[in-house]
Amino acid sequence: MPFLGFLITRHIKKSQLAYYFIAEIIGALLGSLFVKFIIGTEAHLGANAPNYTFSIPVIFGIEVLASGLLMAVILTVVYTKGLRGFSGIVIGGIIGLDIFFLSFISGASMNPLVH
Repeated sequence: MPFLGFLITRHIKKSQLAYYFIAEIIGALLGSLFVKFIIGTEAHLGANAPNYTFSIPVIFGIEVLASGLLMAVILTVVYTKGLRGFSGIVIGGIIGLDIFFLSFISGASMNPLVH
């Protein structure tokens, strides 16, 4: 829920919180409808389930680690306004690292091992 991050970093006011929440819900619903009706169910978008050959604490730990790394990068880029012009590349890079190095445990939705 990025709107909480925006609230914490004072990029939005408390009075705007409801609008951001509603916008996220609408965006998620529109995205889901797009995938369902435009892409369909035959697109083979990959598995989004953890690898249960690993223990639940390991899977949970990997998710916490990946989320923490992503939040650290977002905090660095957004809060400090650093890396101007390269923020998308840095955020995409940390997601890419998660997908390529941790998805075999956590089941990232774009797991390349599934295809």
